[in-house]
Amino acid sequence: KEGEVGLGLPANGRISSHYLLAAIPMRRLLTVDSSSLSPDERLAFDARAWLAMHYLAFSSKRHGQTNAYLKAISTGASAATAAAAAFGDLHELDKELGGYLRRGRFTYLRIGVPPIPEGAVKVIQLTAGDAAMMPVRIWSNRGVNESAKDAVPLARAIASTYPNDPQAQGVLAQAEFDAGNLDAADAAADRVLSNAPGDMMAMVYKAQVLLHRENNGAPSGGNMWNEARRWLSKANKVQPDAAWPLYLFFMSYRMQGQKPKQNAVDALERAFVLAPQDNSVRMSLVQHYIEEKNFRGARVVLEPIAFNPHIAADHPATRLLAQIDEWEKNGKAATSTPAMVETK
Repeated sequence: KEGEVGLGLPANGRISSHYLLAAIPMRRLLTVDSSSLSPDERLAFDARAWLAMHYLAFSSKRHGQTNAYLKAISTGASAATAAAAAFGDLHELDKELGGYLRRGRFTYLRIGVPPIPEGAVKVIQLTAGDAAMMPVRIWSNRGVNESAKDAVPLARAIASTYPNDPQAQGVLAQAEFDAGNLDAADAAADRVLSNAPGDMMAMVYKAQVLLHRENNGAPSGGNMWNEARRWLSKANKVQPDAAWPLYLFFMSYRMQGQKPKQNAVDALERAFVLAPQDNSVRMSLVQHYIEEKNFRGARVVLEPIAFNPHIAADHPATRLLAQIDEWEKNGKAATSTPAMVETK
């Protein structure tokens, strides 16, 4: 409704799973390898998990138990141990969930919000160059690998018609960079900045060109690492809440083979806050925390991947979490830098 946001509204799409499929008991819900479930069991799992979380969130009888459970999990306790300590008799919890479902009424939080001020949401007209380059932008943004070189001829053909359009030249810079054409990407970024000096992405591509030249051992005539960081710092000043420049600032030290300075670590942590959905950022932070023997921090950052119910029990993230617990238990540092975990 206008002026209100509802948090915790019923997941009506789960209703049929509640009534047509056998309920999964809490003990199994918390401990089963969900990758082993049949399609029907998967539906029942998701429905029961939603019901349990909703009940625990809104039941006055169970106030604080979810936080106690999560706190125990974060310290390395098994799901069964944490659940027994936080929830008590799980059979009793199952009975309460059954009654909660049969009641057929669910509370939710009503959060009042003021009207959105007129003009707060802005819609802009695309430039002619940006509109023409949209197929290339979509192609590049959805991800390219071997096809990156295929996008370049189209990008060049369109961008040549709009040499002074910052948006068109910005898309060209991205296409050229993705294809490994560093000089062409650099030139396109320069054309962007000559017409739009405050363009954040052009600054990022200027930095990336320098980083890749240095990382690949190309002669630069000087130390370009710091020059790349200067471009990233400029980009950060233009858009402080853009995660990409912050992440690249940290990774520049990794690429250089140097220990990241504190301001680079701060940048990575800020990038993680801004883009927790980006697993490259997440795993870079996990790796840094492990190297610094901050095993508790590494565990907290890794948990959302390792506890994903849609991955196998032997997923690399799950194995790494167990290794982190072992390092923390023994008070020993990692003997080697962990490989980046594939999180797809």
